[in-house]
Amino acid sequence: MPGFNAMMKMKSILIAIAAASLTLSSTAFAQTAHMTGKVIAVTSDKITVQKGKEVWDIKLTASTKVSGDKKVGSTVTVTYNAPDAQKKE
Repeated sequence: MPGFNAMMKMKSILIAIAAASLTLSSTAFAQTAHMTGKVIAVTSDKITVQKGKEVWDIKLTASTKVSGDKKVGSTVTVTYNAPDAQKKE
């Protein structure tokens, strides 16, 4: 049945495209944010930045980018995925 093989190939291609779409869409939903402020603390897995009166803990992940010196007292601009930041109360 030559028609059956072509149909199975098409089904396999469509499944692969659907899987790729789901993978890419989950990455696209992670919104990127930027913050510029003064470094209050730095550890191996997070940086704490003060922006005005607000203090934020930002996870340092593979996708986090820090412009400026990662040392206390420096002014930095941090680019991060929005879920990776938490405002301190």
